Amino acid sequence: MTVPDVNVQMSTGEEVPLSSLYAEEPLALVFLRHLGCIFCREHVAQLRRLKDLNIVFVTLGTIEQTEAFRTKMQSPHRFICDPEKRLYQHFELPKGGLTQMISPQVFVRAIGATLQGHRNQGSSGDPLQMPGVYIIDTDGQIIWQHSARHAADNPSAEEIQRHLQDAN
Repeated sequence: MTVPDVNVQMSTGEEVPLSSLYAEEPLALVFLRHLGCIFCREHVAQLRRLKDLNIVFVTLGTIEQTEAFRTKMQSPHRFICDPEKRLYQHFELPKGGLTQMISPQVFVRAIGATLQGHRNQGSSGDPLQMPGVYIIDTDGQIIWQHSARHAADNPSAEEIQRHLQDAN
């Protein structure tokens, strides 16, 4: 699958071609559910230690909401703002149903995230939006993807790091 040739809005306010984000090195494009999501907060926290890797998060937030979230989470990575879900639609990320949002598996993962200090902070965006991760090579080809089976289904930092390194 080839990545769509679209412009994206960065949390800095700058509009750039999506292709510019993977032109020099492979990219991990990490789609978050919504900025209040406990699992999104946990995922950003886990990935922030990989500060030297080309990781870009996609949010449903506005520029102001996304930049405030990035600052609060102390993330060294870049963020794309997609409140109209255009990029989510290009990558065909679905909405979840009740069983993907509320299940024993999600509940257990919520306890783990809470024990690590993460909390739900309300919803800014679509609380049913499912997350996903795409590794994109410098030719714009998706070489690996993780489609979440439920709201808490995020690949580990180690798995993302391994796939990014394999893409080089």
